[in-house]
Amino acid sequence: MANLIFDRIHNISHPWAGAFAELEGNSDSDLATQRIVCKNWRMDHRVSVRREKEMHKSKYFHPPLNGNTWWTSRNNYFNNELCLPANKSIFGKKSAYLRDANETNAIWHKVASSNLLVHVASLNRLLKRLRKSEYSSSLDVCRFEEITGYDLPERQPGENNDHKLNRRVDELANGLNQKGSATIKKVAGLLCDSLGEREPPWWACFANEINKLIDDCDWPELCRALGMGHIEKGEWLIVWRYSVSIAGSVYRPTVVEANDGPFHYPSPPDFPYGITMPLDRNLPACREVLHPPLKRIFAIDNCTGVLGRIDNQISDYNKIDLLRDQHKLRLLQEFTNSEIQTWLDRHT
Repeated sequence: MANLIFDRIHNISHPWAGAFAELEGNSDSDLATQRIVCKNWRMDHRVSVRREKEMHKSKYFHPPLNGNTWWTSRNNYFNNELCLPANKSIFGKKSAYLRDANETNAIWHKVASSNLLVHVASLNRLLKRLRKSEYSSSLDVCRFEEITGYDLPERQPGENNDHKLNRRVDELANGLNQKGSATIKKVAGLLCDSLGEREPPWWACFANEINKLIDDCDWPELCRALGMGHIEKGEWLIVWRYSVSIAGSVYRPTVVEANDGPFHYPSPPDFPYGITMPLDRNLPACREVLHPPLKRIFAIDNCTGVLGRIDNQISDYNKIDLLRDQHKLRLLQEFTNSEIQTWLDRHT
């Protein structure tokens, strides 16, 4: 495995080899995320040679790179090359996953335009993202207060954690649920539009695979089915359900779009979609895709108009290795492609 990056053997030292070895060799349990992210980058065959070269040519991965500088470079690349619009704009370029270098992952021609997709997001995290400096002036606070009847939840001076902030979001979400779906849809549209062209691409799954969990309002189980282990107890979910035709350009996701997410697991060779790593061995894996975020009337009309609270823990970061082992066995049982066994063996 030592010479493999993007599932390709490198006979000469790869520019990232030292950085990966450093991040993988750290035994600190708090840094397990870094070890797993590196493991995923090593095994992800979905990142083409052309796309890798484009990354090397960018200003974010200039050698020499140690573990810390590569980790920072990866995050900077995501924020500045992935969080871009679907078409060239004032930024002069479009999101990296939509460029020609990633054309091998384009799959809209393989998916019926009438198929329904589902995107799930955290209201808490959307509000938190809008408080970042690059979005600080984009949200129309007066419009937000007009629609909701509540002040924008913000962390107050002197607060060093999100506990009190989440209580304010609880008050907001409970109030919105009382006001009804039409109000929730308006808020969803306002938040999407406020994130503008710097919103990350949307991850989505196929509705027919998780509709029952949504209809049953089983929000923790929905997160577990979609591998959303980063969601924490107390967060509120917003759900969108829409056709592939509305999503537009649909792509198979890669580790580059997963950024620092340790609950991601690359999909097998010759499988046209991404695939979730369920956080419960009794849940089936779901197909997943990537596409530009919905905006304007599309973000309003296709929101389900329901906010769901996460009332118990979704997953345990200390169990990620066990989850990955279980997922590996699931892949071997559910896929008959002869390449899967050799692919997994290369990355044992």
